[in-house]
Amino acid sequence: MKKRILLLFCLFLVTGCNATYNLEIEDDEFKEKLEVDSVVTNINNLILPLVYDVDEYDADVKPGSEGFYDASMNDNGFSLFHTFKYREFLSSTMLNSCYDKVDVKYNKNNIYVSTVGSFSCFERYDDLHSLTVKISSKYKLVASNADKIDGFDYIWYIDNNNLDKGIYVEFDTTGKKKDIMGWLNDNGILVFIFQFVLILLLALFMLFMKKKNDEDEMF
Repeated sequence: MKKRILLLFCLFLVTGCNATYNLEIEDDEFKEKLEVDSVVTNINNLILPLVYDVDEYDADVKPGSEGFYDASMNDNGFSLFHTFKYREFLSSTMLNSCYDKVDVKYNKNNIYVSTVGSFSCFERYDDLHSLTVKISSKYKLVASNADKIDGFDYIWYIDNNNLDKGIYVEFDTTGKKKDIMGWLNDNGILVFIFQFVLILLLALFMLFMKKKNDEDEMF
């Protein structure tokens, strides 16, 4: 075993950059993804343990090895990602790195995610300019202090001006929000009515056009 110092973001905070933390909640799966832009590195350098308190591991591990986040590269940066079950997610490195405490509860009635304390990663990493946090879920929203809500996405913008704002979101797990197509599919009679009206309107339009053409031919 080779001792390594585990500092989240130490891999990419060598130049000014922005990062986006994505968390998608679906049933008991918690899909984490960290996207970092304006960074060029070797994918084999992107070694991050899944568990927050792990600081010792084999020197030859690769992204995606058992116990480590997967990684991918693009022209402008990279991503680290993993899908957790609830119990595993509570100890994830990304979740626990930048706040004194992150409280997550999941049961048959609700889910909530809440941070305690101020965001601390800007103090440790001067070159991190901003962090966007996006939590996504189709469960019905109960409460949130998100800066923006876009459909199923709840978004916070964190910079040096709002370090103490924190993150809070709560969902009702007994049901899910429906988009319009999902709502129609769940209500077959409404789909039938919609189709009937559409066909009727099309038939009336065709009759109108035929009558107009017949009148034009008379003259």
